[in-house]
This record gives sequence, structure tokens and C-alpha cells, in this order.
Amino acid sequence: MTRLPLYAAFIALAVSTAMAQVPTLKLPLYLGQSMAGKPFRGAEYRTKDAFIYGRFEVRLRSVPGSGTLSTFFTYHDFTGSRDQWNEIDIEILGRYNNEVQFNVITANEVSHVKRHVVDFNPHQAFHDYAFEWTPWYVAWFIDGREVYRQTERHIQTLTRPQKIMMNIWQPIYTDWTGVFDARILPVYPRYDYVRYYDFTPGRGTAGTDSSFTLRWTENFDGFNPDRWERASHTWAANNAQFVPENIFFRDGIMLLGLTLPDQAGQLLSVERLDAPTPQTFCLEQNYPNPFNPSTTIAYKLPIASDVRLTIYDTLGREVATLVNTRQQAGDYRVQFSSSAYALPSGVYFYRLQAGSFLETKKMLLVK
Repeated sequence: MTRLPLYAAFIALAVSTAMAQVPTLKLPLYLGQSMAGKPFRGAEYRTKDAFIYGRFEVRLRSVPGSGTLSTFFTYHDFTGSRDQWNEIDIEILGRYNNEVQFNVITANEVSHVKRHVVDFNPHQAFHDYAFEWTPWYVAWFIDGREVYRQTERHIQTLTRPQKIMMNIWQPIYTDWTGVFDARILPVYPRYDYVRYYDFTPGRGTAGTDSSFTLRWTENFDGFNPDRWERASHTWAANNAQFVPENIFFRDGIMLLGLTLPDQAGQLLSVERLDAPTPQTFCLEQNYPNPFNPSTTIAYKLPIASDVRLTIYDTLGREVATLVNTRQQAGDYRVQFSSSAYALPSGVYFYRLQAGSFLETKKMLLVK
């Protein structure tokens, strides 16, 4: 669900087993304010203009990682009471590797959520996502195919103009987005283009029943101040402060950064997103070995796994736990420093457990 500058978000709707229940709490936070002490920095890109009805398209590669959220949505930017709420969402949670969530939010923040299972990992490649908003329905599309539609009475209450927005943020709601581990930072969802089509029933050239006409395409060759704004706000339920410097343009791609504060404004670690997914589990020999005082341990995950990386001495006593979280498929490197544990010289063992995979290797500390 979108969390925007006017309010921090509350999602609370008991729905059927095909839908998600996301309890949250919204508190007022007006444009221009910031929340002190936010541990992370995020980013949001939004249109200056607002639109009523149309087809909204994006080509997006989301980011993996429990506790992260990559989005494309429209939102009615208002300053009055919550009965003005109008919003349509596409949200991709980093905790899942086969799911996209759709949502319509109406007056008084009532959510109509759908969790949609896909046959691909949205974090590993670009895919086309879209939704059509008309007076009678909202329909969502993936790679050009309609996958879900809402036609209930709440759709008729979507009558307010909405801005097009994209952001990445770190929600406080672990029951929704999962437990967050800041060691995955920085991460950057990537946006290839956005397209907006007017709703032109009976005279269009695109979309369902040719009811839409292309108005513009944004190819993200750079910041376009005539059409877009870079946000600088946050809200109570967001652990990240949006900062303009975490919006990047590279080779026709826009990247939104979720980073630590000292990483803001820097485009780091994007190359690891382009690396092919490992085919097998692998725990590599630490390097350097022997070491003093630090060494690096690398491992590979072919699928998302609950990962535990631990250090033991020769008596089998646990010296340190370096990783204990769920991680997406990919290549990982973890640094171990003996000075943090006042260890004597000698042989130590490091063990990787990832799902049913278990492997142990030996390393030598020499002082």
C-alpha cells in the first residue's frame, strides 16, 4: 500500500483467502515535513499533473529482500479528511519471488487487496505491468495480459484525479513485508519506461476494446522537471526518509535507491543485480586464508533461503553468527574480523546452512 506525504498509511481489511490482510496505522504528516532519526534513505518519483481515468504502464525490475517494497501506483494528493482517499496500486514485496500485489484504496482508507502469484521472479528481470482505470472497472495486466479485475461498487467511488508515482521504502509492518535486514543495502528497483494513455472509449487505439489513446511515454533519459517531481518527505510507518539524491538515471533506466544515510546519492552495487542467478548452493573458501585480522566468506544461493552463517572453534563452540536471515537468490560476501571477538590464533570453522544445504569449511587465524 502506498504511503504518501499527507498521511502515513493504515491498511486494515479482512478479506477472503485470495486476498491479503494488512493491518497498519496512518498518522498525519504534511508535505515538507520530515521525521527525525530515520535509519534509511529511500526515493519517490511523482508526476506534477494528476489524471482521471486512463491506462498506466511501467516496465519494472523490482528488488529482492524481506522488508522492501517496490511500487508503481496512482494517488489522489489531498489535504482534507480521509474520505477523499483514492489510490490504485501495483506493489512488489521483496520477501516473495513469485508474487505481485494489486490494491484499490477508497474513502477512509479502505483497501481491496489481491495477492497475485506469477510464474517468474519479478526481481530477476524487467516485466511490463499496467492497470486500466475506468468508471466501471480497474484491471491489472502483466506482460500485456489481463490477470485481475475489480468491478465492485467501490470502483465507482474512484472519481478524484490521481498522480502517477513510483517509490521504494521500508515499512515497519513485518507481518506484511517481512523482517528487514539492513545488510542487503543498498538496493535499487529499476524503471525502464512509464506510459500514460487517455481514456477514449469508442475512439482509442490501445488497451481493452481499443478504449485508450497514448498521450506520452517517459523513457527516463534524465530528470524531466516539466513532468516529474522528486519527493523529500516520509511518514510514521516508513523507516526511510525520501531524498531527491537517491533518484538516478543511467542508460535510459531510472533507479530509486533504498540506502543507508551515508550511501545516499551514490549508485552502488547495481552490478550484482545484473549477475546471473547461481545454479547451485556453494560455500567458497575464505580469502585470504590464513588471515589476520579479517577475511571474506562468499557463498551462492540458487533460490531464496533461510540462511545461517556461523563461526566455531575446534571445540565446537559457536564464536559468532554472521548471517541469520532470509535471503534471495544471488551471490553474497560477508566479512569476518577476529578483532571483534578477541580470538587467539588457531583453526576455526565456518558453517553455512541454507534450507537443507549444509556445508562447513576450515580457516586459519595467524597473529
